[in-house]
Amino acid sequence: PYYFNISPNMDATLTGRYFGKRGPQIDGEFRYLEDNYSGKNQIQFMNHDQASNKDNRYFVKLEHQHKFNNGWSASYNYQKVSDDTYFSDLATMIQVTSVVNLPQRANINYTGDTWKFNALTEKYQTLTNASNSPYQRLPQLDLSARKDYDSYILDFRSQWAYFDRDDKFSSTYTAEQKITGSRLSMTPSISIPFTETYGYIKPKLSANIRSYSLNNSSVGNKDIITPILSLDSGMYFDRKINLLNQSYTNTLEPRLFYVYIPYKDQSSLPIFDTGLADLNMQTLFTENQYNGQDRINDANQLTAALTSKFIDKNGKERLSGVIAQRYYFEDRKIFGSDLEAKKANSDIFMGATARLANSLNLDAMFQYDPTSSTMLRSTLSSRYNPEPGKLINLSYRMIDNVSDNTQDLKVFNAAGQWPLGNRFYSIARYNYDLKTSQTIEVLGGLEYDGGCWVARTVFDRISLPTSPQPNYTFFVQLELNGLGSIGSDANKLNNFLYRNVPGVRTVNQIPDVNRQANFN
Repeated sequence: PYYFNISPNMDATLTGRYFGKRGPQIDGEFRYLEDNYSGKNQIQFMNHDQASNKDNRYFVKLEHQHKFNNGWSASYNYQKVSDDTYFSDLATMIQVTSVVNLPQRANINYTGDTWKFNALTEKYQTLTNASNSPYQRLPQLDLSARKDYDSYILDFRSQWAYFDRDDKFSSTYTAEQKITGSRLSMTPSISIPFTETYGYIKPKLSANIRSYSLNNSSVGNKDIITPILSLDSGMYFDRKINLLNQSYTNTLEPRLFYVYIPYKDQSSLPIFDTGLADLNMQTLFTENQYNGQDRINDANQLTAALTSKFIDKNGKERLSGVIAQRYYFEDRKIFGSDLEAKKANSDIFMGATARLANSLNLDAMFQYDPTSSTMLRSTLSSRYNPEPGKLINLSYRMIDNVSDNTQDLKVFNAAGQWPLGNRFYSIARYNYDLKTSQTIEVLGGLEYDGGCWVARTVFDRISLPTSPQPNYTFFVQLELNGLGSIGSDANKLNNFLYRNVPGVRTVNQIPDVNRQANFN
């Protein structure tokens, strides 16, 4: 690459690539940074692709963020490619080849002490299966406010959006997918929290108000109002305890979360941006199980949880555990005839964390179905990180899908980084599917610390579900401290390593005292 240091706050990079079966490609990037704004523009261009016989293949990505006075800001992100197979043909990074929707959005935002406002326009360039492309928001306006008083809290959230589809794909849409139109939603609420050192009670009353004006639908205009009542409560108990000659504070924290939402028939309303959220330890304590505004579930339910912690004399949480379950007092009509809607209680969710030392962390999460006596999900992970540049991650993940065993998952993952001496560092990852007895991904790499320069090589092999043959990638990079890099793009390679080995540090990110110890 050619690097142009235009000014202290502005630079450009021009990179030439040659694909053995396709021909030359040029890649240009321009970056700028000021006190109130910053941006990055990237353009890739190939005049003629010899393998596909396509001309003028390109990728454009324009990004800008701007901060104004008095809480106002704005940004845009525009991405476009010349054809649907651009990334699968020309991308050199695994995560890029799977891109399906390219965003083309711009927004203006205001954040004040009480009020917040956001204006957004958003559409996508869909590369495959246009019928599953997201709706365009042309535009979307969000307005919210929150005011804390001495004895109560007022909250208001509202959104108006016009949802549209790209007409050029209209022949692939179903009747439901052809529905467009506007949706106005407002949710005012009032909560009256009672908080003491030993516990809290937080009653909350809100109303979800929606108004639709639809095209290509027999519904036309429709309004719906859904009241929501919730009560969150918890207690806090603690005691002093000695374990292994160490003093700890042991806490016991029960929590009850009740929600009541009457049933409202919403079957005639379209689904623009809404999906059913996965039930887990976090979503157990939400009022609505749906993401988005098109569906509000009915509810008469209570979630109970019990948390216990061991905190050392320095205030660090060394051990904790939590167990939670939701109890339903009525069948849920919003789920139709699904068996889940008739369950008297949810699965049992359990979690535990242990910080046995400052360098060793252990985590476990479980989801157990008491009806079928089946462990549906489990995740076990450990992380050993005694110092920067020394890292070992181990994890096991299991999913038992009772209704569809083709979706079962049993995966073991090992990843890490370790100094080898003589200025060399190793990095590796091994991802194995225990169900199919197949290797999903293998990564191995070496870094050499030359002091004022760093050389690194990384090899990656990944099996893709869309191809019978694995995908191989090989990176070579020479980085000159303070000047730039030769070979694979530094940011792309670093992001690739961060994704595969969470917590990894490249040589330049390791403190000098740790680097010096690896010189011999």
